[in-house]
Amino acid sequence: MSAAGAIPHSQRADPLLNPLRAVLTGFTCAACGRFDAAGGSEGPGGFACGRCAAGICEQSRAYASLIYGDSPQYVAGALALGYSLEASGTQHDRVLLHTHDVPEEALQLLGHLWKLQKVAYVSSAADLHVASERAAARFRNVFTKLQIFNPAALPYDRVAFLDLDMIVLRNVDELFEVRPPAAMSTGKTGGFATATPGHGRRMDPRSCYVNAGTMVVAPSQELFELLVADVHEPDPQWHHSAWSPEQSYLSSVMAGEWSHVSQLYNFEVQLHSGVPLSQQWQTAKAMDVAVAHFSGKRKVWEIEPDEDTTRRTTRTRTRTRTRTRTRTRATTTTTTTTWEIEPDEDNLSLCLCLSVVVVLVVLKLFLLLSGKSSQMRTTPGCYCSYICCNPIFGFCCSYILWEIEPDEDTPMLFWFLQVLLMLCVVVVVVVIVVVVVVIVVVIVVVVVVEPDEYNPMLLLSLLLLLFAVVVVVVVVVVVVVVVVVVVVFCCC
Repeated sequence: MSAAGAIPHSQRADPLLNPLRAVLTGFTCAACGRFDAAGGSEGPGGFACGRCAAGICEQSRAYASLIYGDSPQYVAGALALGYSLEASGTQHDRVLLHTHDVPEEALQLLGHLWKLQKVAYVSSAADLHVASERAAARFRNVFTKLQIFNPAALPYDRVAFLDLDMIVLRNVDELFEVRPPAAMSTGKTGGFATATPGHGRRMDPRSCYVNAGTMVVAPSQELFELLVADVHEPDPQWHHSAWSPEQSYLSSVMAGEWSHVSQLYNFEVQLHSGVPLSQQWQTAKAMDVAVAHFSGKRKVWEIEPDEDTTRRTTRTRTRTRTRTRTRTRATTTTTTTTWEIEPDEDNLSLCLCLSVVVVLVVLKLFLLLSGKSSQMRTTPGCYCSYICCNPIFGFCCSYILWEIEPDEDTPMLFWFLQVLLMLCVVVVVVVIVVVVVVIVVVIVVVVVVEPDEYNPMLLLSLLLLLFAVVVVVVVVVVVVVVVVVVVVFCCC
């Protein structure tokens, strides 16, 4: 059954039929968040556990995270998170929950930054109703996160859970002051919507969907057993169709009990969100973000040192170039268009493409006048001739030149741009000067100096000479430009 068809726990008519709701509502200490009724009493501020009522409650607190499986990719994330917590100056324990299949070498390394606690997998009895097979593989053991409610694994009064793809930017001990359970609200349907409730405020159960990246919980044996038993029920109505099954489940099963955690403690940083990484960090700094969450498919530790992260698109561009004896080139791309150019990108290189088009158009006209265009069009295997006969195709092929990234090595292309533009200017100036000079000479010699000896053949000869000079100049310049273009294309 889909999420829309499932009945949330908060909407069940009789809470006595649901011991989980009884634990969450009837035995929750308003002061410390414990799910413990021993010695408790109802006070002006709500239910208080025995220790809080006696004024002797000394809460023990800890940060926790979870790693499972034998994949080494999240070991780097656990190291980064542990180091950032240590650097924040917190005095609370750092506990890393791990399953039996985490490599021993990784555990030895992680032991320098974390207290290690082995836990068992928690799996759903029913198949997960997720959006794709890839998501099903990714979230197969995601309910192991319920171990954060297990007091045997985390013997603390309050636990701040952080995902492994997070980095703490400053001390966040104030998280423990939020009434558990607490997480960031993301609106009615989840995703990355802007969180609207105030920090620490109770969420509206009608629009309760949380991001489980940062959570504040109070471990309880009774609560843990009820949660595990609930996910073990072979009833698919509780396993909603979603990208994050544990988030959907926790949002539904604890609807009406969640407190909101500010987005400053769960600030989304996407490597391919359309915003340059540097700009996202500037925004985080301006907002005084406490915890950065790299929640995309690619994690921050997968970025190469010299990699560009300012792409506006997540599409992978592949260029396959093959050279054969016939000098054939094949280029396969997923095109990045001109409106995807970054503000700080080398936009001047677009002029290079336009200059190439101008040269190709001139060459096209020359071929038409010489009668060679149709012959070249039918010549098989001639890539250069095809470009010359199709300037627009040449323009499309030169798209690579305006996709230059800000951190690419572009001095050679800048030099080429200057040379090409200079040659174009020289061609125009030389042709204009030659035409003007020859016309003036013809007028002066033929009409003004010797009007009585006007000779049509002489005028025709001068005009032919003018045409020959112009053709020679244009051909020489075009050949030089084409050679430069071919050399650059071969080098790129």
